[in-house]
Order: sequence, then structure tokens, then C-alpha cells
Amino acid sequence: MRLARSVLWATSLIPFANADVRFTSITGGDSLTVGTGPSHVTVEWTDSGSKPEITQLHSYVLDLFFRIVSSTKDGQTYTNYSPRFTLAGMTGSFPEVVQEALAANPIIDTDPPVIAALDDDSDTELKKRQGAAPIGVGAAATVTAAGGSYTIPYTMQTGLTKYAPMQRVPSSKITKSDASRQYPTSAYTAYTTYAKIPTQVMTVTQSGTFTISSKEATRLHELRVNPRLASHRSFCSTTPTPDQQRGADLIRRRQLLDRVKEYQLTRGKNTKKIDEMSINKPNVREVLKGKYPAKTHAKKVKEWIVANGGDAEGVLYLEGQKTKMNEDNDQEQPFRQRRYFFYLTGCNLPDCYVAFDLKTEKSTLFIPPIDPDEVIWSGLPLSPAEALQKYDVDDCKPSTEINAYLSSDSTSKSTVYAISGQISDETTFLAFANKNFDLLKTAVEECRVIKTPYEIALITHANNVSTAAHTAVMAAAKSATNERELEAIFLKSCIERGCRNQAYSSIMASGTAAATLHYVANDQPLAGKLNLLVDAGAEKDCYASDITRTFPISGSFSPESRAIYDIVLRMQKEAIESLRAGVSWDEVHSQAHRTAIAGLLHLGILKGDAKAIFDSRTSVAFFPHGLGHYLGMDTHDCGGHPNYADKDPMFRYLRKRGTLPAGSVITVEPGIYFCRFIIEPYLKDEKHKGFIDEKVLDRYWEVGGVRIEDNVLVTETGYENLTETPKETADVETVVAA
Repeated sequence: MRLARSVLWATSLIPFANADVRFTSITGGDSLTVGTGPSHVTVEWTDSGSKPEITQLHSYVLDLFFRIVSSTKDGQTYTNYSPRFTLAGMTGSFPEVVQEALAANPIIDTDPPVIAALDDDSDTELKKRQGAAPIGVGAAATVTAAGGSYTIPYTMQTGLTKYAPMQRVPSSKITKSDASRQYPTSAYTAYTTYAKIPTQVMTVTQSGTFTISSKEATRLHELRVNPRLASHRSFCSTTPTPDQQRGADLIRRRQLLDRVKEYQLTRGKNTKKIDEMSINKPNVREVLKGKYPAKTHAKKVKEWIVANGGDAEGVLYLEGQKTKMNEDNDQEQPFRQRRYFFYLTGCNLPDCYVAFDLKTEKSTLFIPPIDPDEVIWSGLPLSPAEALQKYDVDDCKPSTEINAYLSSDSTSKSTVYAISGQISDETTFLAFANKNFDLLKTAVEECRVIKTPYEIALITHANNVSTAAHTAVMAAAKSATNERELEAIFLKSCIERGCRNQAYSSIMASGTAAATLHYVANDQPLAGKLNLLVDAGAEKDCYASDITRTFPISGSFSPESRAIYDIVLRMQKEAIESLRAGVSWDEVHSQAHRTAIAGLLHLGILKGDAKAIFDSRTSVAFFPHGLGHYLGMDTHDCGGHPNYADKDPMFRYLRKRGTLPAGSVITVEPGIYFCRFIIEPYLKDEKHKGFIDEKVLDRYWEVGGVRIEDNVLVTETGYENLTETPKETADVETVVAA
């Protein structure tokens, strides 16, 4: 085995029943040793003698403790753990305090964990803490500092141990003086299948890579929109008694209800509290106190142009959006800034220009001068001095001086770079030897893919506001009568938190309307509908969020809706866990289809061989769109290089092709839909109809569609999910039922 990247924990939200299988090939105190070449771990289990019998099970998820989560045909779930064992021969890095804790608290028993003892898998939101290359051997190896982190080899224990650094005292920066005995991060998925009815003894051998990584026991799932309600959880809790577990579940549900109450606040006496709810972590708030990094962006664009054969001594010229009037009317059209211009200025005013001299790297912003006739109607505009304080530019002049600047002796005269179709008739480039109207647009689009910390903070802020709005919609759904009421609640929640603009038209699709991907009518009654699909996102200073949640209007999923929701949630979690710099988005999309096929085969909607179904592209009937797209200043952000002419229907609408770079933000939005217009032709096509069971399918039309969408930052070693909107089944049902 070799180290890779992924950790999976058992959930504590679902009460598990008694054991139904027992492990036979792992005994207490065993030590498994990692090999230097291709290797494998083998685990065997048999019927434990407790009901249900092993012949009644249809699926397994096997984890290193080991853990088996099995389910019966009637939907009951059972969990079993193997005795604890050690995993030797691995190397990695822990801080010094962790090394000391491991040495001071050896494992003293081999009993398996108590069922439902582990926290839910949201701990994967924590950043992995891995250091440099290990030195020495054994648990007593010398600890040395390298690159700011301590590096030690270690033997991974799967029993209880003290783990540091200590978690923080809630609502403070003070760390606790002692830590509870906790499980280290040793679980990994070894084998998952929708298997045929197993025999009395079943053995599975799975070769491959898996992950071990150290994690801080610090704030796990801080409630981003309201720091006052921050929830502090270590990466895994101390083994609780059944009564303690029930109490913990109750506390979590109360926290969700408290969150709903906070999201339902209105303006007036609660203004300050709502303002506090509009932003997330202190580091995000601190980042946004600075200026938008316009010159950093301009320099990135310059580097791209020069690297692609451009002139290093030219001028980048961009125009902001002009003020436009409605036809046959004296009212202005809603203003939306040109994203290319904003990227190099951070300026959200109409009728502006910017020139960036590539040789001197000087940025000059041109803003409209004062028009006395307009002051009485619109107030005083921003002055040049105020603009210099607000924006990351070197100089600011009236827009009436743009042509004089472009023709002045101080400006580079070799090449002017501009965007075709975004140049005013009155602008003149006569002083320039060369004019290029192609390269600048491409350069900006490519540079926008990798986000700066400031851009990530803006997207995170938009996500936090949208989370509040989505949760408010969930809480109001049971009492609402029409889709338009819920759209109004979403807009109100965003506006009162400072986000007046939406990234796109909100989708409030109830019942079968959820099978329409971009349904925006939002005017249908809710009575008699099973589910509501909400696809909506706030915009913060020209940066988008794009979040989708599907939930039961009644507060409880129907069996058919729950089955589809579970498949889509599994598709999304698997896709997110696979993200890291360099991963092929095409392959992540393909794997989502394979997971969808496995789930639909299990339900009986699809039938036949999974590979044959995948190769025939029959799954496209149920999952017709791409897994996700870049996100930034545009909802469907640039730089993804889609191929809408692709003859393969599985990839035709995939808006990002190729690999994902670190610093990009991608949406992960799998879905399964029951759209008659799309599916019925498949039922008549000889290539596809043999894979679809129409009788089973008929039970699912009313589900409409299920989509779950998060916004995820890709990092060198993994990812950071910027979206914290509730999506676990129990959480969603709790919020709606409240």
C-alpha cells in the first residue's frame, strides 16, 4: 500500500441496529504491515447468528477498522466493527505534540469501537496537515522542524489515543488544557459494492491505494453565517454511551433549529445580528477589508500575453459597461459590469475605462466627470481621489481624457490590446503601431481560472449568504403555497445580508418541474408535490455562488425520493473526495455516471450489465448534463474549454474538459431526473430500451428530479468545500420539518 488522499468516517446521525455479521480474519492486537510494492488487505466475515441473516443483506461499505455498514431490503441499516489493530510500516508527519501524546497514551485494549461512536463525515472539510519527508524509524524517532512542520515516522493506531493540538474552547482562541481520548484518522474505504445475495461466508480482496493523513483536532464545522452559533467538534468524539449518543443527536438537531431561527430574522432591531451573519470566518472578513487585487490580475494577464507571443511593451485597454436605456423609455436598464473590465479594476461603475501599460506596469482608471445636471437626481459621483483610495490602480482621471492619454508620449506605442466589440466609436488607437483584438480576451479568460485569495473570499462570502437563504427557504416550505413565495424569501434573505444581485435567475422547481434543468417560471402551487429543487445563488461584488438543494416539501422524503436522493448524494460525495490538482474532470464525470448506474440498477430502474449500460450511454437519459463547471465572476465561468460538438452525449454538455488546476473553483452538481421528454425516446430505442424497466420507472416520475450542488476550491493535495448548506438527509428533513 502507498499513501494517497481520502478519509471516510461512520455517521452518528443514523441509529444503527444490533450486529448481524462478525469478523473472522482480524483478531484483537493484529498488526498489518504496509508493503513496498503492490499489496493488499484481506478481510473475511461470516454470519454472526443475529438477525437479519447475512442472506438478507444486499450491500456493504467496508472501512479500515474494519467497519461494515450493511442494509436489508426493507431499508434497515446495521453496523459492525472489527477488533482494533495497528498498521505498521507507514511513514507520515505529525506535530510534536501529537508524537508526545501517542507515546504517552498507548493502546491498552483491542475491543472494537462502540456502534455509532464516530462523528459524521463532514470532518473531511478540515484541511489535511501533512509535513515534509519522514526521517528515522519507529515511534521514538527524533522530531525535527522542516519547513515549519514537524516530521516523524509513526505506527498508525486504530484504538483510542490522546490527539493534539487540543480543540479550542467554544467562542474563543484558547485551547483546552486536556483532550479527550479519540480515534485517529485511520478509516478508509476498501470495498464498496451492490453485491448479489452473499453466501454464508464471503471473502473480499481489494488491491489498491488508500489514505492516511493527520488532522488537527480544532474547529470542525463552524457555522459560517453566524459565528455566535459556532459548533465546535473535534475530528472524532469520545466513545459515547447510547444515552449520550441520543443526547448528542438532540443537541445537533437543536442547533439546526437555532440556525433556522437566525436565518428568519428581519431588519430593524436585529440589524446588527443580520450583518454579523453575512460573513464567515475572521480570515475571510480580514481579506475583504483590503482592495480587490486588480494589479495582480493585470500582471498575470501580461505574463500570459508575453508567454504566448505578445508584445511586452504594449497597453491593455478595456472599457466598462455603458449606461443603457430601455427602448422607448427614460429608465436605465439594470447595470451589470463587464467582467473583463472588472478583473483589471475591481470597479463596478458604468462608463469607465482602464489602461494598463505593460512596460511600466502602471494602471490608470478613467471615471465619468461630474455632470451638474445629474447631481440633483443621483447625487455626487465618485471623485478621482476617492477612486484611488478604493481601487487598486496607480492613477485616476476623468473619462474625457482617455484619448489624450492613449496618444500621449508617456504611453507605450507598440501594441494596444483590446477586445473586439467592446470599443467605443469615439476611442482612437491611431498612435499605436499594432492593434490586437484577440489575445486580451483569451488571456483574461485563462487567468480567471486560478483564483486569488481575495476572489476565493468573495465566493465564500456569497456562499455564506446563499446558505442562509437556502436554509430560510427550507424552513418556510411547509407553510408556503406557491413557488413564488419561496423565491421571495430567498431574495429577501440575500438582500438583507448585503447581496442585492443574484448570480443567475433563481430556480424554485416543485414536483415534476424539477426535471427541467433551468426552470425559472417559479409560479406553480406546491400542494400535492413531493419535492422542491432550489438552484439559486447570491452574488458578492461581481462574484457568484451556485448552490442547489432538493428537499421534501412535507419534511419527510417519500421512499422513492429518498432512494434517488441517496444515490445523488453518493455521486456528489465521491466526486468531491476525488478532487485535487491534476485530476481529470472527464474521469470524475464518468465515475459519477458509474455510481448513478449502480444505484439505478439496485433500485431496478436499470437492468443488465453495468458496463454495457455505461458504454451504451443509457444513463444520460437520467443524468443528461455535465457534473459541473468553473465558478467565478460568471456562474458558468470561462476557461473550461467545453466541446458542445462532442458526438459523445455523456460529455457534450460537460462545461469543463481536461484537468483541474489548484486554485480553481468548480461546482459539483450531479443529478438524476425523470423527464418524460428525454426518457421516453430511450424507451423506444433498441439500443437503450432493454436496459430500462418501465414498470419500475413508473413509480419514480413524481420524484421529478434531484440535484445537489456545492462550490469547491481545488487545492494541490485535495479540496476545500466552500458550501455549507445542509444536505445530509437528516439535516434537510430537520430544517424543513421545523
